[in-house]
Amino acid sequence: MQAHRTGPGATIRLPATVQPFSGRSSSDTLGIALPQADLTWPALCYLTSRQGNMRTENTWPNSDSADFVPGGEPFALLRGGPVILLPVEAERVGSPAGMQCQLDLVRDVSQRLDAVEIGYMLTGSMALNCYGLPCLPRNLDFVVALHPAEAEMMVRLFAPDYDVSREAVDSAIAEQTAFNLIHRGSRLKVNCIICRQIKYRLIEFSRRQRLLVENFKTWVVSKEDLIISKLHWIRQSPSERHLRDVRALIATGCDSDYIDRWTEALGIFKLWQECLAA
Repeated sequence: MQAHRTGPGATIRLPATVQPFSGRSSSDTLGIALPQADLTWPALCYLTSRQGNMRTENTWPNSDSADFVPGGEPFALLRGGPVILLPVEAERVGSPAGMQCQLDLVRDVSQRLDAVEIGYMLTGSMALNCYGLPCLPRNLDFVVALHPAEAEMMVRLFAPDYDVSREAVDSAIAEQTAFNLIHRGSRLKVNCIICRQIKYRLIEFSRRQRLLVENFKTWVVSKEDLIISKLHWIRQSPSERHLRDVRALIATGCDSDYIDRWTEALGIFKLWQECLAA
């Protein structure tokens, strides 16, 4: 599958199929004018699929842990387009009662980002539902792959249905942190986490899964990388809830060799072993 980038000054045609968020019929489309800017794709932190293989240019050193040393050198830029990996469709994912508002929001954000070919993946507590573990989070978490030329497009893509600050988007891209989208109708918050240009985060992003959720498709963090992220959060702020989530995910089956490798590189191997032994 070859992805084609929407050019400068073009109009994004978005299917507005989610009634609570678009207020339009399923046959309507939403036209959003892109700014007159150079929107070529130097790709700050993208991976390109070539028959399932990543193409990079000296992206990282041999050592898994080298890029996690404080003050370490940043990676060279990846060259290519949006991620097109793991196209195999998974089973339909069900949802627990009371989650429809959050699911509508996941659908809306996913459709908007898909329409302009911005790489993303659902992560955090909402992603647990995709692996059979019911969870009703207060906020949604998406990792997004953006570079500076796309900041204005991101604002135009979500306004006026969402409160979004151009300054916050610019700052998050520059510092590889996060910015928020606040849906005006529901007041639910979407945390947009910039895909960091470090070895593990790029590999995590390349392993995202394309899943069918209810009646729409979205990109979701892999089960193994969700476990690693939760272990990282536990190290930062001990949480019994995160521990329960990790144990529940382990019980559904996972690639323990992959998790062994990266928990050791990230300094959370002991915590991972404790969860396995529990």
